[in-house]
Amino acid sequence: MFDANCEVVISGLGVNASIGNNINEFWQNLLAGETGLKHQAMLEEKQTPFKFGGYMGTLSPASELMREIFSQQDRAVQLALNAAAQAVEDSCLADIDPAKHTVAVVMGTTCGTNDSIEQNAFDEDWFNCDDFDVHKMQLHQNAFAQYGHEKIAHSISQAFNFNGPSYVVGTACASGNHAIGEAVNLIRSGQADIVLCGGADAFTLLPTFGFYAMKSLASEKCTPFQKDREGMLLGEGAGILVLESRQSAIARGLKPEVGVTAWALNCDAKNFAAPIASGERCEELINLCLNEASLSPAEVDYINVHGTGTELNDLMEARGIHGAFGNEVARIKVSSIKGATGHTLGAAGALDGVASVLSIRNNCVPPNAPITTTDENIGLDIPCEPLHIPVNRALSISFAFGGCNVATLFSRLEN
Repeated sequence: MFDANCEVVISGLGVNASIGNNINEFWQNLLAGETGLKHQAMLEEKQTPFKFGGYMGTLSPASELMREIFSQQDRAVQLALNAAAQAVEDSCLADIDPAKHTVAVVMGTTCGTNDSIEQNAFDEDWFNCDDFDVHKMQLHQNAFAQYGHEKIAHSISQAFNFNGPSYVVGTACASGNHAIGEAVNLIRSGQADIVLCGGADAFTLLPTFGFYAMKSLASEKCTPFQKDREGMLLGEGAGILVLESRQSAIARGLKPEVGVTAWALNCDAKNFAAPIASGERCEELINLCLNEASLSPAEVDYINVHGTGTELNDLMEARGIHGAFGNEVARIKVSSIKGATGHTLGAAGALDGVASVLSIRNNCVPPNAPITTTDENIGLDIPCEPLHIPVNRALSISFAFGGCNVATLFSRLEN
């Protein structure tokens, strides 16, 4: 039976991103205004017209125990496994008895395990050859073994012997945030006691060429809400949050500080690749989430926005926030972390969620680095430096191709 009053808390976090391979490194670099968006030699070698992105280089398993399963996986799965290992440790799940606790895994992704395809030209070898070649089949069998988007969730379940539901959601760039909402529902419906949720995506050429063709890529910097912004840059990474009921966390000896109060989703349902410019769906999304939480705009302190650095997205979000928050806009702090991490596609909403939780834990709003001059049409309070203020509630909003929009509200727990 669905228990809408079940208090869902966050008992662990894990992160893999171009600005940090663990929670502390990620948070400190975020506050310092560091960026993981660098000139990439691999893009130079491939002679692409774009040269900058948040590629993390060679990946190694977070633990020796994971080395065997890690080496057999696609890059996106490896990112997810590393973040999961951190989250498992942070939430004290390593020795949990699967017979007593149903642990689920819900992961979001945009491109899934496409890196295994891009790194192996088996399409040319197989489909463009006249004769069946056994040698070529053997050469690329590992690529086929790595391919399968479901493995982003299933490999985590396998690595840690979790026996609950394990699946992937594919709502494009809202996937990581969507997975958090799915996790809330699994806990409140009683289908899982604990859920690892979030998103993972590797740096691949398919979306990069796509955004380049759409003239959405910046040349060197991603500067959301800046007056002279050029657009987005892509990155890679994984973010994972461990969710469970407050009762479950306390019974396991934990003292959670932050919970998920509410989540909501809607759809623009108009244009596959562009949001409704008026921001009306963004406004509606925020209102849906706050209504679900039975809270007013006056009770939100910080909004972690999607903030891609494209004019269409930034103005749409600003208009939606103005519509939903009215006179409270002047008080609420707003920032995007994509100038630091790049747009990590299916991982973006999860990394935003991690940043939102950390903002509450540390009473600090992360800066919208590397912004210098805000677009006068935005009209939001966007800090360029870390802002140490009380943060009791943080709203994280995500928008995606296909029009899928997701909002999640995180809150400090009362004793």
